[in-house]
Amino acid sequence: MAYVSSMQKIEKKIAEDMGLTQVLVHNVVQNCLNEIAATIKMDGRLQIRSFMGFRVVTRKARMGCNPSTGEPISIPSKKVVRCKPGKKLKYLQ
Repeated sequence: MAYVSSMQKIEKKIAEDMGLTQVLVHNVVQNCLNEIAATIKMDGRLQIRSFMGFRVVTRKARMGCNPSTGEPISIPSKKVVRCKPGKKLKYLQ
């Protein structure tokens, strides 16, 4: 598979390989990404077998430092998405 560096290049490659228009492929990719994000937001996790796993974790509140003044500041807790590669990504060769 050829190296692609952006979503637009990925969409163009898929369109060429499948004989579809770039607009159609763009819409399909965007819908897939939107559904992935919605599922993670609703369920707190998503597992795409052998490819990638996503889960929402809560970072603890902590003390930080304002880099310009050096003054200590409080950083609140927040939710972030963690990703874990599946076998197909973990062992790429």
